[in-house]
Amino acid sequence: SNFMFQIRMKRVGFNAINGIFIQTFLLWFLVYLTLFIDAHDFNNRFMGALTGFLVLAALTPTIMDMVPPASYFKLIDLWSMFFIANIVSIILSHIAIDVLIKGPSRIKTDSKTTCWENAVKNRGVLANNVAKILFPVV
Repeated sequence: SNFMFQIRMKRVGFNAINGIFIQTFLLWFLVYLTLFIDAHDFNNRFMGALTGFLVLAALTPTIMDMVPPASYFKLIDLWSMFFIANIVSIILSHIAIDVLIKGPSRIKTDSKTTCWENAVKNRGVLANNVAKILFPVV
């Protein structure tokens, strides 16, 4: 007599997409949206981006527990490192934009400001507009 036992297994791929990719992308998108906050409001821009970074850093071990352990470098590691590096670069751009905006305030101006001085004052806002375009492209 023979006994046949059959187990049908089906991989649920949406759990990985929902639990990993959508969450990390939404966190990055929220950090990216901090570039649209007024360029002169450094505190809110920096704190929003830093909060998103800390949430992603806390979420990364949970993501790594969702994938099977392996001794080699996985693409999910690359995915996480890309978003962490991108968020850190957004935070550094907030700092650089703030330095650019506050830098011209040290220049003493009289009532006759030249075109060049106005351009120097607006270079932080220009850098912010460049960052809005640059980060989604990267």
